[in-house]
Amino acid sequence: MGNEINNGMMHPLGAYSNTSNLVQLIQAGSSAAKAVFPGIKVIIHRSSGAEAGVDPYYAGLVAAGLKDSDYDIIGLSYYPDSVFTSSINELSENMNKLEAKYGKEVMIVEVGGGVAKDADSVYNMLVAVQNKLQAVPNDLGTGVFYWAPEGIYFGYPNSAWDPDGTPSLALDAFIDGAVETNRHPVQSVTLDKHTNKIEVGAAGKLTANINPTNATYKGVTFTSSNPDIVKVDRYNGIISGLAVGTATISVVSYDGGYTDSSEVTVVPSTSLIQNPGFEDGKK
Repeated sequence: MGNEINNGMMHPLGAYSNTSNLVQLIQAGSSAAKAVFPGIKVIIHRSSGAEAGVDPYYAGLVAAGLKDSDYDIIGLSYYPDSVFTSSINELSENMNKLEAKYGKEVMIVEVGGGVAKDADSVYNMLVAVQNKLQAVPNDLGTGVFYWAPEGIYFGYPNSAWDPDGTPSLALDAFIDGAVETNRHPVQSVTLDKHTNKIEVGAAGKLTANINPTNATYKGVTFTSSNPDIVKVDRYNGIISGLAVGTATISVVSYDGGYTDSSEVTVVPSTSLIQNPGFEDGKK
C-alpha cells in the first residue's frame, strides 16, 4: 500500500500526522486487493530501515487502528552509505524487533549501493543484508529486492550494472552460497589523537585512520569506558564532555578487531552558560 510511506500518502488527507486517516486508506486498499485476490500479501513499506524511528512508525499505525488482518508483510528500504557496517546491525535489530512485536514477515523491498564507486562493498553489503534476513527469528525474514539494478540505462547512481551494460560483481551476492569477500584486509587502525582535553558541555572528534587506505572494510566502532563522563557516537567518533573526569575512548575495526584508544580528560567549563550542550540531563 503506497511506496515508502513514512510521511503517509494522498496528502494532506493521508499524511502520517493524520494517522487514523492513513490507516483507513491502508485498510481500504488492503480490503480491495484481497477482495480480488484473497491470497495476496499486503506490504506496508517504510524507507530508512536502519533508523531508530522504524518501530515507533509501525506502532503509531497500530495505535491508530491498524489491525493484524490488514497487512501481511513489513517492508523496509535500505540504502546505506559507503561504509554499510555503520548501519547493518541497526537494520538487523529493527527487523528482529518488528518480527518479535508483530509476528509478520519482514522484507527489504528496496536496497542498493554505489556499484560504480565500490562494487566490492556493495557486494558485501548485499551478502550481509541476506545474512541478517536469514537470522530473523521464525524464518520471517523472507525477501530482498535490489531496486532498479538496470538503472545504468537511465542514469540511476545506485545501478547494479557496470557501464558496459553487464551485471556487476555486486549481483553475485544473490548466488546461493555467496559469502563476504575481503580482498584488502585491514592491517591496523590508529586514532588521530591519543590524548584529548575538552570542557564540560563541549564536543570534539576522534578520527580513525585505517591502513591500508583501500581496505575493503573501512567501518569502525567507538566506545567509551565511562559514558557518564565522555559520550561518544558509536560510528563517527564525535565526543561530548558531560562531567569532570577522564575516560578512555576505544575504537575497533569491523575487520579483524584491530583496536586503538585515546584518553579524554574533561575539565570544568569556562563558559558562563551552564550546560550549553544540554548533554548532562539538567533542565
